[in-house]
Amino acid sequence: NGKKNQWGWDFSGSSNMHELQLFLEKTVMIRRLKSDVLSQLPAKQRQVVLLDPSHVKTTDKVLQHMACEMHNTKLKVMEKRGVLLTYFRETGIHKVKAVCKYIEDLVEGDQKFLCFAHHQVVLDSICDLLNRKNCSHIRIDGKTSSELRKQLCDKFQYNDMCRVAVLSITAANAGITLSSASLVVFAELFWNPGILTQAEDRVHRIGQQNCVVIQYLVAKGTADDYIWPLVCNKLDTLGKAGLSKDSFYDVDLKISADQKQPTLEDFFIEDELWPDFADEDGSSDSTQAKKTKLQ
Repeated sequence: NGKKNQWGWDFSGSSNMHELQLFLEKTVMIRRLKSDVLSQLPAKQRQVVLLDPSHVKTTDKVLQHMACEMHNTKLKVMEKRGVLLTYFRETGIHKVKAVCKYIEDLVEGDQKFLCFAHHQVVLDSICDLLNRKNCSHIRIDGKTSSELRKQLCDKFQYNDMCRVAVLSITAANAGITLSSASLVVFAELFWNPGILTQAEDRVHRIGQQNCVVIQYLVAKGTADDYIWPLVCNKLDTLGKAGLSKDSFYDVDLKISADQKQPTLEDFFIEDELWPDFADEDGSSDSTQAKKTKLQ
């Protein structure tokens, strides 16, 4: 979709993706899927967990202001992006109580699991909870040295008493194996679907014997309303180009605590903002971009 404007070339958007896939496969791309080479690996099951709204402070003035700004049609695309980044940060702060409540319930069981988050305040809160519960865990973030990473991974892999790995999405999405667990919980979302799927695969590796369950914790009335459709649409675009076989459209829905929460169809916001963000991120497939649902 390249076009020239007064500032130069604009390469946002995508079209003729099937043609691009054929061209890549015929010229430069040889792709071997994990399902082809490691056919013995159990399947991954993805779930969207709607957090209990009673534990998410969506009535806070800061979140309400951010939500209003997202509907401000006078803002330019880059200004909307800046607002969304701030909204994303505030979402982590305001949903951390609901996240900790959900993780506390998981700790009551005996299953090992990974917990990914992006912001330090969320990582700190989760670790504080685990310390209060006397739950043995490891933490890997951007401050963890490569030597310590190896020691922590071995501790989680081979020590049955170590039950939770608290991980930074950007610092621990690759290069480590934690296949002793089969549950992965994402306390926060992230913009790049490739990083999310890489993070999922920390448990989906050789030696995994159990079905892998991936849970994305989302909260209605927060930045998650906007980020989840962005991630789904980006992954869909990669799939059409033959660069990914993953899809977030076929995930299961799980509602945490409040059974009166709206249906999944009501969860996603449908307005004029989404096409702008789609173009900005290089994914402007009109039908999927205007209304994102999980089938």
